[in-house]
Amino acid sequence: MPVSLSGVNLEDPKRLRDDLRQSVLPVGEWSVRCQSFVSPCEREPGVGHVLIRRSAWDRIPDKTSLTLTFADSFGSSVSFVKLHPISSPTPLAVPTATSDAILWLTLEDRRSRYKQVATSRSYNLRLAAGGWATATLNSGTAFTWAEVVADLWAKLRAVYTDLPSSAPSLPSTPSGTPESFSFYSVDAWTALCTVCQAAGFLVRYDPTTDAVSIINPADAVSTEPIQTQW
Repeated sequence: MPVSLSGVNLEDPKRLRDDLRQSVLPVGEWSVRCQSFVSPCEREPGVGHVLIRRSAWDRIPDKTSLTLTFADSFGSSVSFVKLHPISSPTPLAVPTATSDAILWLTLEDRRSRYKQVATSRSYNLRLAAGGWATATLNSGTAFTWAEVVADLWAKLRAVYTDLPSSAPSLPSTPSGTPESFSFYSVDAWTALCTVCQAAGFLVRYDPTTDAVSIINPADAVSTEPIQTQW
């Protein structure tokens, strides 16, 4: 299964592993982790591991928004978009025929960046004496579930302006009023997932389209997590 990163072909970890074993040389953890991408349904980011030549890595102009593509011999392919490296590439300690080092690169999807957006507010906090804490209300009225979701989505969109202007819609209207959500030390993405889970839903991030939706948990069973490996 050929694998490419933003149009640049990647190294075959199985071939490299076999060559090292034939030469009676040690094989590292990379041999079972590259080339792969695993994406959970909800709050944690999808993670990919790839092997790439340094010269190929240098040819990629935009390293902040990468596309990882897996293709098969039948003409089908799947691509994971808007990925970014989480650290500097690690050169493998393996012999090569040239000075062009093989790099181990770890990638994550945008969820890891969404988790860096601050929330710094609370929603519908109850007072010990009864009633609501005014500062946690929506213009004097308790937030609805949809309004909490919309407010958290606005915080994400304030940083990532390419997100849709409207928050993902809820699959149905939850019963009751959301209460006692304090997110001063919680990022906006985690807060969004927490609120939706409390309402009985899941936040689904699709790494193939960069789309966010809110779904019923039963709808995630047959398709999540996404896992692709060469």
